[in-house]
Amino acid sequence: MKTIKVKASIALIISVALSLMMAGVGNAECERCSDSRNACTGDSEREILDKCGPPTKTVYHYNIFREIVAVTHYYDLGSGRFIRAFTFRNGVLSEIGTFK
Repeated sequence: MKTIKVKASIALIISVALSLMMAGVGNAECERCSDSRNACTGDSEREILDKCGPPTKTVYHYNIFREIVAVTHYYDLGSGRFIRAFTFRNGVLSEIGTFK
């Protein structure tokens, strides 16, 4: 009886650990830049600039105290592709959007 409880406990611990590891894997959203390098959420602003080059347009988002709370870089990645909007909060890519 004791061995069954121990095996069940070990199986439960392993399944919980695997679930927690897999939860972190699916959170990154990625977009291919013009030079076939991927820009993913969680990357720093410097990494994105290195991977994708200079943006076509940059927009700064302010709060009511005129402090910058987010920066959006827009990239026109060429004919037949949507314009990409990379939004950064605290210097980290937090959101990727597409526009026609």
